[in-house]
Amino acid sequence: MADLDLSEMKMFAKWHATRDLVNNREFWNDCVSAYLDKCVTLPMYDEPAEREAVLKLVRCPPGQCGACCAYEKVAVTLAEYDTLVKNTNQAVSSFSDNNGNIFLDCKNGCQFLKSNICTVYSFRPSVCRAFPIVEPKEAVNQDGARLKQIQVRLKCAAAVEAVRAVFIKVCSTGKVMLLPDLSLIPEYENGKGALGAI
Repeated sequence: MADLDLSEMKMFAKWHATRDLVNNREFWNDCVSAYLDKCVTLPMYDEPAEREAVLKLVRCPPGQCGACCAYEKVAVTLAEYDTLVKNTNQAVSSFSDNNGNIFLDCKNGCQFLKSNICTVYSFRPSVCRAFPIVEPKEAVNQDGARLKQIQVRLKCAAAVEAVRAVFIKVCSTGKVMLLPDLSLIPEYENGKGALGAI
């Protein structure tokens, strides 16, 4: 198990004796605030079908919160930048780094978010389409093969609910259990788990 940060230590202190975290609504409410901006690795390969399955679990009506747009910069491709310019008929606040990568400048909020509603939703950049999925986590399986797993950034309650839905399904097998830091460990027949990654 990795070293715990302060939020994780507080969650372990509060929830260490609770057997079924995955179905505990109060625990997940705590996760929304304690783990804001934490990236959680899901027990799923980073493949298009798996990503789509996770994205279907994110239920966020337009105008609800806008947390998905609370970044200082958003990476876009040149084609995405051109699409924004062409379809909005306005100057797009952006900058490039030394490697030629283009970013939307969102330090003062995304210019395309109005009343917590994306005004470019139908042609939003791919990084926005993937929210709350971020860069995959690289791992090694038991056979030593390299793989990538889906990672979700807990930016809002909808992202936390999507993670919860995945963990409910995974933990229903009885083979793994959820720890308060949102990691999974094997569960043994006597109902106790061993510390360590699955």
